[in-house]
Amino acid sequence: MTHRIDRAKVRDTLPVRAAPYWQGLGRGCAIGYRKTLTGPGTWIARWTNDQHVHTTKALGRVDELSFGDACIKAEEWFTQCRGGVPHAGTVEAACKSYVENLKQEKGERAAIFAGGRFQQHVYSKDIGLRKLDELTSPQVTTFRNTLAIGRRKNSANRIFRDFKAALNYAFAQGMCANDAAWRRVKGFKGADAADGARTVFLTLAQRQRLLAAAHTDGADFMRGLLYTAARPLSNAELPIARVADFDAQQKTLTLRSYKGDGSERKREVPLSDAAVDFFKQMSKDKLPSAYLFMNGPDRWERYMWSRAIDAAVDAANKKADEEKKPAERLPADTCAYTMRHCAITDWLKAGISIGRVAKDAGTSVEMIQKHYAKYLDDADVRAKLEAVAAF
Repeated sequence: MTHRIDRAKVRDTLPVRAAPYWQGLGRGCAIGYRKTLTGPGTWIARWTNDQHVHTTKALGRVDELSFGDACIKAEEWFTQCRGGVPHAGTVEAACKSYVENLKQEKGERAAIFAGGRFQQHVYSKDIGLRKLDELTSPQVTTFRNTLAIGRRKNSANRIFRDFKAALNYAFAQGMCANDAAWRRVKGFKGADAADGARTVFLTLAQRQRLLAAAHTDGADFMRGLLYTAARPLSNAELPIARVADFDAQQKTLTLRSYKGDGSERKREVPLSDAAVDFFKQMSKDKLPSAYLFMNGPDRWERYMWSRAIDAAVDAANKKADEEKKPAERLPADTCAYTMRHCAITDWLKAGISIGRVAKDAGTSVEMIQKHYAKYLDDADVRAKLEAVAAF
């Protein structure tokens, strides 16, 4: 038997009972009203599949949702039920499903990177235990903001992009009926990793202060970045460079990175005599298979060098303040990528051709022209001005 529970006057006349009063909303779909002795009562949705098996879902209290709003919420759930998933999964389940799909689409390494981020920030955490269909935009925003605690916003954005990709995948697979909760929440504005890092250039005095303030392993790692323009990546380039990758005779260092399918890319970076002497020191008494750079007993990871550089910047600036040398203070957003930017800039200012800089830095001529045109122009104009007789 059905009832016109869409009308408040009708609901008021219904006697209290344990079973809900139902009103049909279409084939297999119904919305119910459970009247209680105390309180305003609650809305319930009921889905009946082709085998006549009922599944119900609580929608909320009558004083919080109008009949129309309850129907909208019920229809979202019915859409999910039609897709074969009457019970919405958790955020953690969505992330794990995404990682498995990533393994098939982009390869083992891409899945490992994403899975590692989720392991640190989602799995077994409060956000991971939440049901997808109960997730709210304020909760997603709080999660995003939490990611920025203790790290730069561009790093938080990378983690958040993976997070949203996982939830979008879950929505596409029918694990939930609505994606509005996270679709409305964007990453931090103006926090693009590469573009932000390229705005920071350190003078020689600033670099010397930074290196002097860092602990030994951190200073060595930053020197390596400055000598090679390597990208600071946890599982590629300088952090995984081994002794065997350094060729003292040819004065080169081989840097390696990997695509999502696991295939290897590598490039040889030419080294100055000072860099050769440095890498000889880093190779001393080590086996060919040993890593060139270590953070104590551990191989360098992104969170390690982020903390080390932040601490060194703070210490260097404190000392510059004590010595009353404001010009030698370091920008607050100095990071590992800053070293790559400084190296590329130095090479261009030294007159090395744009094509050769792009090759040695492992990037494109277009990228160099886009982001470093100012330094190219400066070097070229000054060289030509030397040939001009002013008077």
